[in-house]
Amino acid sequence: MPELYEQLGLTRWEYEKIREIQGREPTHVELAVFSLMWSEHCGYKHSKPLLKRFPTTGPHVLQGPGENAGVVDIGGGVAVAMKVESHNHPSAVEPYQGAATGVGGIIRDIFAMGARPICGLDSLRFGEIQPLPGASGGAALAGGGPAGGGPAGEASLNRQRYLFEHVVAGVGGYGNCMGIPTVAGEIYFEDPYAGNCLVNAMTVGLVNHDEIIRSKAAGRFLIGVWDVHYHETYAWDPGWLTVNSSGSTLALTNNFGAPGILPGIGGRYANVIRWDSPVWSGFSLTANYARPTDTAPINKSDGDIRDGKKNRVWNIAARYESGGLSVGYSYLSDKDINQVSTTLSAGTGGFAGIAVPQYTAVWKVTSNRLGARYKFANGLGIGAWWDSSRASARSSIAFGNGNVRVKRTVWSIPLTYTTGNHHVYGSWSKAGDWNGSAGGVSFRDLGSFGTNGQSLNNNTGAKFIAVGYAYKLSQRTNVGVSYQKITNESFAAYDLFANSVGMAEGNIGADPRTFAVNLRHNF
Repeated sequence: MPELYEQLGLTRWEYEKIREIQGREPTHVELAVFSLMWSEHCGYKHSKPLLKRFPTTGPHVLQGPGENAGVVDIGGGVAVAMKVESHNHPSAVEPYQGAATGVGGIIRDIFAMGARPICGLDSLRFGEIQPLPGASGGAALAGGGPAGGGPAGEASLNRQRYLFEHVVAGVGGYGNCMGIPTVAGEIYFEDPYAGNCLVNAMTVGLVNHDEIIRSKAAGRFLIGVWDVHYHETYAWDPGWLTVNSSGSTLALTNNFGAPGILPGIGGRYANVIRWDSPVWSGFSLTANYARPTDTAPINKSDGDIRDGKKNRVWNIAARYESGGLSVGYSYLSDKDINQVSTTLSAGTGGFAGIAVPQYTAVWKVTSNRLGARYKFANGLGIGAWWDSSRASARSSIAFGNGNVRVKRTVWSIPLTYTTGNHHVYGSWSKAGDWNGSAGGVSFRDLGSFGTNGQSLNNNTGAKFIAVGYAYKLSQRTNVGVSYQKITNESFAAYDLFANSVGMAEGNIGADPRTFAVNLRHNF
């Protein structure tokens, strides 16, 4: 939409940058918002490079750029807070209110630093308000503003007089009604300013060093039921958001491929205390601590090693986003996961060959996830992420009462492509074999427990593919089709994350798959 972005005052480079950030064509509303936020008035895009040349640090500078106002030490534990703001275009449209609101904004900024405003100043520029010597009727000066004595020149002079009178009144009027005097200022009249007056207002305040207030947020604290750890892959692997939940690679990362035998990894926890940091130049943190309710009785004689306290969950997630790049890391520690009286019936093959009539365990899970994704301006998105998780427990299983330790890794490469309302998704993922031991016996040596003599160390992995297409019906609704398949090795039992097929003990080693027609609406 070249014509529109030019009408909104955006350059071609800025328009292409917006497409890169969005990863698609911006809507009319989005273009309008960008044009406002990237304007000189809001973003200082022309003056920032020049202002950065000024020194902003020193032994007496208590607060430089980045806050509501600058603060300089003047000795005796007292500091001066100062702020200058331009209100050029608002004053050109409505001079009294434009100038007054400019003053009001900087008085607010001084208050916001914890300071008491003591005075105001201003620096003003207007076109000529008197005919220039020797100007003939209607003559136009080099600056483009007629300042002669004819009808056209007189109209320009009258306009500049009107702006001058009402801007000065607006500056003084707001300050006076607040009890803040305007103690100094400067005014210049020159024809080049006839088309665009300059109105710069300044407020100065006093504040004690120990009473300075800064606006930087400390983040937000939340308590309740929250998703922890498992959903951190969404930024790197957005397929499930646009295709369907069955296509999520959580099918591999949310468990160890042995439903009913090993615990899940992360999830939706109750009693979560959560902290979300502010965003610092694209970087953000989330920390979670949970004490999920655990009412199961402790049975020390049956391999239950809980310490008598409730479950404890720790999680920290770090993210960085800049333009089309997203990078993230998440760590989870989930202690005392209660998994009691899980019964596996006898059967043939897989874990059925390992006689496990009853399984009682309390698990500790640790998990690390690291991923990155880049979304190009042409709509292509490429990601890669890695998951390494461990589980350990003391258990009453057929291997004997002893420690069970399991570790496995998952790799995934998701691809997306978006053009207009069309979205295409595909991913390839692989879960590695287990490493670890049970009852002091390495998984390499547990083949004798299976009917086919295979080793758990080499036959507990899986591969996962997902492809899909979605069409956006609206901003919150899409319709599409998708196909997913998990190829389990002989001792693996990974299942689809949603719409599972039920990988019961008799289905271990089977390959679940699904084809779906999807209608998704985000509330």
